[in-house]
Amino acid sequence: MKKISLTLSILLILFAGGVWGEVNPITGLLEKGNLIDGQRDGAWEIFDKDGSLHSTVHYKQGKKYGLAQTFFKNGKLLSECGWVLDRLNGTCKLFNRDGNIVSYTVWEQGERKGYVCNEEFCSFYPIKKYGPQYPKRAQIKEVEGCVMAEFDIDKKGRAKNIKTVWSHSVGKGGDYSTQFEKETLKVIKRFRYSPAKMYGEAIEAHKVLNLITFILDPTKSPGYYPKGCKQFRP
Repeated sequence: MKKISLTLSILLILFAGGVWGEVNPITGLLEKGNLIDGQRDGAWEIFDKDGSLHSTVHYKQGKKYGLAQTFFKNGKLLSECGWVLDRLNGTCKLFNRDGNIVSYTVWEQGERKGYVCNEEFCSFYPIKKYGPQYPKRAQIKEVEGCVMAEFDIDKKGRAKNIKTVWSHSVGKGGDYSTQFEKETLKVIKRFRYSPAKMYGEAIEAHKVLNLITFILDPTKSPGYYPKGCKQFRP
């Protein structure tokens, strides 16, 4: 226990201008920003291992408060959401790689209240989504994992042009990424959405991202992800 405490304290770095840096012990990503009385305050930047900007998060007295943004590897905006006291609050926008909004939701104190729909634009939203079939060998070997899929949603709300962006397998029983990918492609074909609309007319949504997880214990909390799944991004 003493060794762990010592390791975490070494990871706190003071940069020029009074900016603190900290390597997240779970994701391994560098996080930089200001500390006031030992608590995060103001804008913090999170950097990927290759040095690219992963996300920016605003804090107030150690809690997420204000705007948070994540970015694609190419630097374009992936998401933009409001936070109050560590809970999603206000609007949350998701973008595709081309910079177009593909989902626009409203949150209140951590609860999703609905999807934005006005005279100009209506976000698509899911009507039917299903969990994937767990590969039997992976289940026997107690291997978990996740797959990030990308697809288009046509004017009838069906997923098409489905492909995997990356996949991850974790466990001592071997690598089952390929099997997870196959089951992901199968289940997304069954998804149905209310299509996005522009001025009342149904339009296609392109390059929509969806993370599919393979979890051995279905009773685990909704916020649980297999180890390593949350640190990946397109």
